[in-house]
Amino acid sequence: MIHFIDYTILKLIHEFALMTGNRFTPFIRFISYLCDSHALFPIVWISIILICIKKTRKVGTAMLIAILINFLFTNLGLKIIVGRLRPYQSGNVDYYNWWKYVGGLAMREYSFPSGHVSTTMAAMGAVFFYTNKKYSWLAFLLVILMGFSRNYLVVHYPTDVLGGAIIGFISALIARIIINWYYNLYISDNYIEQK
Repeated sequence: MIHFIDYTILKLIHEFALMTGNRFTPFIRFISYLCDSHALFPIVWISIILICIKKTRKVGTAMLIAILINFLFTNLGLKIIVGRLRPYQSGNVDYYNWWKYVGGLAMREYSFPSGHVSTTMAAMGAVFFYTNKKYSWLAFLLVILMGFSRNYLVVHYPTDVLGGAIIGFISALIARIIINWYYNLYISDNYIEQK
């Protein structure tokens, strides 16, 4: 059943690529690049920049901690334990042909869960927790775009994307607990002592 759902969704996305004549592929690759380890995760650099600015230090720290927790869960844990091959490596000719059609972006690690999606969800979950709720929900649009990009490029199954989103959100929750504990224990005490 899961294979049928994965196949059906990937086929629909491939039909979109065919209908649009592959016009969106450069944009999709750019979205995917935001969490590409070859560029040392542009999203990590963004969190470091936010840490350097006093007004955004808390959200930047939460993003970085969430990304690190996520890396431990995903890259050093689940990917190795599950060992799921990527769609284009699975022996399914359709997946391979679809992957070639959108440029054949080769990946080194296993497929489940999606590291790009889990990293994006971890970082954007932190943004959601520590910024104005009126606008912070927009952060999840990036998560949706990242998930779509990974399926569009046929480097992940939809279930990899879903798993990545769940792991990323859990990582953001753990980071929130750590940040709140730290700020309540150390920052509040230092503020009281200074008065």
